[in-house]
Amino acid sequence: MIYIKENPTGIVDIAGEVANQTMLDSGYVQYNGTVPAIVPEYQHYELDVNGALVAVTDTYEEQVFLYLKRKEDMLTGQVYTLNAVDYGISLTSKDASGVMQVYLANQSGGITTTNISFENGTVLPLAAAEIPAFVTWFISARQMFFTTTSAIVDPRLTNKP
Repeated sequence: MIYIKENPTGIVDIAGEVANQTMLDSGYVQYNGTVPAIVPEYQHYELDVNGALVAVTDTYEEQVFLYLKRKEDMLTGQVYTLNAVDYGISLTSKDASGVMQVYLANQSGGITTTNISFENGTVLPLAAAEIPAFVTWFISARQMFFTTTSAIVDPRLTNKP
């Protein structure tokens, strides 16, 4: 179940699958498949067959689907091969936080080997010398979720010069 909140501007915030009491107190409600009364359509951008950037309008249901699909894809992640062993690495923000903490600890000389646990349950054992290469791979793999061609654009900004 995901939680949504309609702002006074008509823009709907999608908060995710977990709601805490503060969110519920501030007006977030469970999304039950019914589109709120005032919901603008959003645009994202894709390349057409000629390579031109074109705006594509998403309905509210499509926005919710895209949000959930992206979340699922981040949890599934990608395969990282280390010492001839394949590891399924999830690419969530929590994973990124953990990877950056390991990287910083490695840079300061604070660790020689470690196991990084990911949100999807994978545990990746790394020696100190393997950490920089893994971090570079992780950042590149996670970046695919933040391309400009798939950004949702606030409709209040679409016609600004």
